[in-house]
Amino acid sequence: MIFLIVTIPFYVADVMALPEDNYNYPGHQITKVWLYGNDEINGALRESSETIKVRVEINVADVLPHQVLFNNVEQFNNCSTQFGLSYCTYEAPHPSVIGVQPFSVRYSSDIVTGNYYIDNTAPAVNNIAATPDSVGVGNVTLSYQAHDYYLSTDFSGCSGISELQIIEEGTLRETINVNTTDCVVTDTMAYDPVGITGERRNSTICMKAIDNFGQESEDSCIEVLVDNALPQISAPYIIQNNVKVDFLQSGLQTFDIAVNDTYGDINLITMSSISLDKVNETASCINGVCKWSSIIYNVDNATTAFDAQFYINDVYGNSDVVTTTIPVVKDDLAPVIESVASTYTAEGVNYFGIKDNTVIATITEGGSGLNPLNVKADFAPVGGRLETADNCTVSGSINYCGWYDIDTTIEGTFGVTFTAVDNVGNVAVSKTESIVVDRTPPSTDSYFIGADGAPSAPEDNESLTNAKGLQLSITSQAGYEFYQVGDDLEISFILSDTESGISDVDSSVNLSGITLEGVAYPTCTLISEEVYGVYDCVFTARQILGPKIGAKLRFNICDNAGNCIPYIEEIDIRESEAGVADFWRIVVEGNMPNEIDRQTTALVQQRMYFNLALRSKSSGSIEPIFMEITDCGPQAAQAFLADTPSLLGYTRGSTEAWMKLTLAQQSIEVDNLTFECRASIVTKHGQKISQPEIEVFNVTVPLYNMPLGEISDNVQEKIDEVQNGWLVQGEWIGSFNNLMQRMKQTCALISTLSTAVTAYNSFALAFGWTRFTGILLPIQKAIEGTSDALTFAFTGIVKLVQYTCVVGSCQIIPKIVEQLGLKNTNELVQKIILTLIAPNSKGSALTAIPGMGQINQQDSLWLSVFTLCLPGIIYNLQKARNIECKYIQCLRDEVPQGKPVFICDSMRGYEWCTYVTHPFLELIPFKALASQLYHLVEDLFKNPLSLGLGLAALACWAIPNFETKKGCHITAGVQATISVAYYIYNFKDQWELDADYCELVLNETEEEDEEEEEE
Repeated sequence: MIFLIVTIPFYVADVMALPEDNYNYPGHQITKVWLYGNDEINGALRESSETIKVRVEINVADVLPHQVLFNNVEQFNNCSTQFGLSYCTYEAPHPSVIGVQPFSVRYSSDIVTGNYYIDNTAPAVNNIAATPDSVGVGNVTLSYQAHDYYLSTDFSGCSGISELQIIEEGTLRETINVNTTDCVVTDTMAYDPVGITGERRNSTICMKAIDNFGQESEDSCIEVLVDNALPQISAPYIIQNNVKVDFLQSGLQTFDIAVNDTYGDINLITMSSISLDKVNETASCINGVCKWSSIIYNVDNATTAFDAQFYINDVYGNSDVVTTTIPVVKDDLAPVIESVASTYTAEGVNYFGIKDNTVIATITEGGSGLNPLNVKADFAPVGGRLETADNCTVSGSINYCGWYDIDTTIEGTFGVTFTAVDNVGNVAVSKTESIVVDRTPPSTDSYFIGADGAPSAPEDNESLTNAKGLQLSITSQAGYEFYQVGDDLEISFILSDTESGISDVDSSVNLSGITLEGVAYPTCTLISEEVYGVYDCVFTARQILGPKIGAKLRFNICDNAGNCIPYIEEIDIRESEAGVADFWRIVVEGNMPNEIDRQTTALVQQRMYFNLALRSKSSGSIEPIFMEITDCGPQAAQAFLADTPSLLGYTRGSTEAWMKLTLAQQSIEVDNLTFECRASIVTKHGQKISQPEIEVFNVTVPLYNMPLGEISDNVQEKIDEVQNGWLVQGEWIGSFNNLMQRMKQTCALISTLSTAVTAYNSFALAFGWTRFTGILLPIQKAIEGTSDALTFAFTGIVKLVQYTCVVGSCQIIPKIVEQLGLKNTNELVQKIILTLIAPNSKGSALTAIPGMGQINQQDSLWLSVFTLCLPGIIYNLQKARNIECKYIQCLRDEVPQGKPVFICDSMRGYEWCTYVTHPFLELIPFKALASQLYHLVEDLFKNPLSLGLGLAALACWAIPNFETKKGCHITAGVQATISVAYYIYNFKDQWELDADYCELVLNETEEEDEEEEEE
């Protein structure tokens, strides 16, 4: 690696102006370091600075430039000596990285380090405020805080604030030279906002900070109200009894005069009026209203006007004088309550329903007017109270004062009294009006919506008992779930109301925007004079002219007292759109099942389900409202279908659907079936519906499994892999297993001979056999000889086959342990070994656990390996070998006949788990004990004789002094005899060897291979 160092020499005068701050390093040869850019601010450079300059002071004379390194790489440009100190300088291009930068300077073995900053962070101004925030003439005090830091996340240094600028309404108004190296500047200043004579405005004043690197902050702004406008007031008005009035009664009256402060900044306002005997009287101003109170004046019969002059000063020093006239009109006429009507009025009778009742009183008042607070109604007779009117609306001299949402609690006819007082105190004559309270709603016995020409509502009395419900008969010609423009409506009701009755319900039925030809309000007439209170309300046929999506037919059937029965039915009315529709494309996103077994198609009608998704081609708002599958071709593929494809559960507006295909019951030899299907889609497009759009899409039915009689390559690979495995090829496993079986059978024979001797001895003890006499003496001797011979033979044979039985059992490991003498040399080692490998051995720690002695080590391969049970290992390997051979036969012989491969795999795994590895729970001692006890009890109850003998043996064992000892010996003899008899009865089966399933399977495989070679 070759480094080219370009050194640009420059000369430094003996006395050089440097930034005041520097890096000091007392105790070093390098005592000071100056680092700066073009702005000569020590320790920092602006982002646009072209070079970085470094100067160091070394307390050694005559230092050469190449002896000083910057960042361990760059040599300094030159050095000079002054007063025994060396000053070396270095200048290089400005680094490109922004932020904090480490540096080091090396001279000889002395190294000093530090950090400098590349500053690209502008200063900021915050906490700017003006006191006061509104002014007319004069200064406001601006308070502010400006700060500047090299980095927004590091507040350790800054270039300092250079200047501050005041900008008002986008124009630079003032510049403040700060010239400080402080990072934070907090100060106040006096500032005179720009005001315009005669104007009142909010002026925006902003402050900007500029640091010593010339970086500018964002503007920080506030608003100051600058008011140079004259104060303004409204026209004076009269207040009497806290109400603004334009009228006064005749005679001596007391009232107030008020004006409204338009800007809300009046400081002082006085009024002078000779007519009112007021000279320079000051008003009281609260919340923008200035008022002169308790003015007394005698109002005569003529129209009067007061002349007044107002002197106004606002808080900003603006003043004005206003001269005006206050008109007054005399009012001595009382209001008149003309009439009272409830919302539910029929044939001159006012009705109240259950709740939400309304009463309107019509009152004539041509003078000072009415305040609703002075218009009252006493509803106490109908379960209410004295209430003021909710509002009064005025039309000329007529006032309509209303009470709303009036609830009632009783029924009957009651009188309600109404009173009124106008704004100057004239009292109206009260009026009492009768109101009938009807709390029983009408009943709708039936109603019907139908097309033009449909039957009207029944006119006989039997119709009154019909169930309430809605009958719809209007459908579009295409059968979709909406109405079409041009359809006719006919609506009829059969209503009954025996209280207030029904005369006209045209205002109670709302068609929610459906445009109909002509008026569609119903008329209600009594069905028959003989049937009181039963009405037939009918809409005449009307044609739908305009579309309405989601239109609602609201039937609010009310009687004359306002008791209503609401019914709502939503319908869609659309207009057909001409032209060919092309809004969608259909994407097949998945299918269930993923594949079909071709070997099942000849047995059942296989179903396939395809997930269809509608993808929009249009950028506008569209919605599918109808979709169906028309057909799936081509004709050759249709031969494989049992019926026409269909959609499952498609709902209007959905862009997802499932299509069902049902295959015909037949053999299918091809790898897959492809169908070209067509879907018909009707789309809502704005207020219209499209013509049926035909979309074509393809679906594929994949099939798996070879035809009957054939095996696929992957199945053959599985067969070869298992057949060539060491387990199937291990014929030695079967030989060892047969050897172990012979050893166990030999030991079982010896055990049976021992049991026969036990039986004889038990009977001898029971019957007290002694020496016979006479002809029986030879039999006695033969029996005794046989017994002695059997005992001697058994003892000898046991010694001869002792080790054979040990080898053929799971006790070989404990015997080896004892032979090695470990029992006497180290008891701890013996316990550990016996605990791990021989749980049934005497003295083992595991035998203290209940049920552990009942574990059969040969039940599973892993338990045999864990306990080093050699016969168990060989036995379970043989079982595993047979399972593998059964798996080969299943794949070779049964899969070609239609059995799925996964069944062979599942059976293989199940048999491995059940017959070879065995459940883990067998290791739990309590589980083993419970299992042993369960089988013992099961055998006892299956064999009553065995149960009886077992109970007798239990009694002999539990009662030491049991008097029938003879019976106990007989019981033991019978048990032993039964055991010997069972062995003799099953002698042939016990000496047979287990069949080797692999011999049969492998021989068949070899024969098939030979036949294939011959062919």
